[in-house]
Amino acid sequence: RDALCAIDGGHDDSRLLAGYRGGYTPEERRQVEQRLLQGKLFGVISTNALELGIDIGSLEIVLQSGFPGTRASFWQQIGRAGRREGESHAVVILARRPMDQYVGLHPDWLINQEAEHAVVDPDNLLIQLAHIRAAAAELPLSLDDLPVFPDIGEVIPILKEAGELREVYGTFHWCGDPFPSGDFSLRTTDRDRFKVVNRITGTTLTEMDRPQTYREAHPRAIYLHDGFQFMVETLDLTGRVATVVPVEQNYYTQPDVRTQIDILNRQREVSVGRSRALFGDVRVDDSIVGYKMLQFHNHQNLGYEAITGLDLSLKLETEAIWIPVPENILKVLGTQPHDTLRGLVHGLVSMARLRTMAEASDLQGTSFHFCESEKGHTQTAIVLYDTHPGGLGYSQKAHDLIEEILFASTEMILECPCDEGCPACVGDFVLDKILVSWCLQNFFQETPPPNHSRSPKTSAPRPKNSPSQ
Repeated sequence: RDALCAIDGGHDDSRLLAGYRGGYTPEERRQVEQRLLQGKLFGVISTNALELGIDIGSLEIVLQSGFPGTRASFWQQIGRAGRREGESHAVVILARRPMDQYVGLHPDWLINQEAEHAVVDPDNLLIQLAHIRAAAAELPLSLDDLPVFPDIGEVIPILKEAGELREVYGTFHWCGDPFPSGDFSLRTTDRDRFKVVNRITGTTLTEMDRPQTYREAHPRAIYLHDGFQFMVETLDLTGRVATVVPVEQNYYTQPDVRTQIDILNRQREVSVGRSRALFGDVRVDDSIVGYKMLQFHNHQNLGYEAITGLDLSLKLETEAIWIPVPENILKVLGTQPHDTLRGLVHGLVSMARLRTMAEASDLQGTSFHFCESEKGHTQTAIVLYDTHPGGLGYSQKAHDLIEEILFASTEMILECPCDEGCPACVGDFVLDKILVSWCLQNFFQETPPPNHSRSPKTSAPRPKNSPSQ
């Protein structure tokens, strides 16, 4: 938009470029769709909200800013261009992320394989509840529906008590809201919604679920909407409203999230090299305790602020896979193992997402301590967990593929063309890729630690042709 403002002749053509994402109001989205269809826009910058299901006219070029995460999304997105007559083009600009790194080194994986099989857990009670409510609004339910909905016997009494079903001669008829499927988002099972309101105009910019609100709309967060910056003034947890005002800052904000994992039960376990992979139910406690201010374009850390006066903590019961770290690795890492383990988590969760068709908002990872009750001592483990209540099957699929994921993570780090470590392979310039890859290899075979020493860095290395050198 800045470039379009500078076109010769003094015309401001910046509004010929629009933004689009699921968080926009329905009216805003329909307006952008119509302007695209009518050819009144130069282009649109969008999330995957424009990926499918909408006729958006005769686009000629698609630019993908980073690999979208799955082959299915890749083909859907580049297929937005060329839907009329004429030539079309698609360009993928790979980002500094492990999945993009993998695609760049293995283009055949992207181009010459079929789209992935979607992962979903049909036994998730929240998912079944949503489907049973929607089905009941179309046709009466009965116990004959048990093969389709295994938990229908548990759900029907709940819906009867809530006044949404009534029994008529052994069948159950819907008497709740006329359109129950509209209560549920295609992107999340969380129905707890917050409004983001511009205090100056009184307009609602968007709605968010509670986890997104805590991360993106906490007090003094910089919120971006349609290319404009807003700062959050207040967050009313009771009224579910975040009040924002327009600002112009040279930074964006990144929340400081502290995570605690508690194991609830273990469902299964398999051996993996010198360790093992366990799968089961966990409770995840996330607390947003502060935020960093990062400068646009170069991502330099401009400062840190703690969040006070608000309890921004979230509790989630979900499914997870956790892998104890072998003792020889922990001995080498010393008293601060979690610094280096961040590099392992970065690679493992990225390769797990690549193989389970999960997005960053679906599958997360960290390291944690847990008590091995039968052995009576505390162990350190890497954990990957579903971010949806009850789990959607991502970590379960990762458990099936854990050996492949470990090997792929090691390969991805070793193949990275950087010298010492970067955001693409280990997640940060300050981490040592040789040490991280040694840790991953030692899950399968014990070897002596790397004998090199490296001075810690606090920022990215300068390019050799940097003007300041």
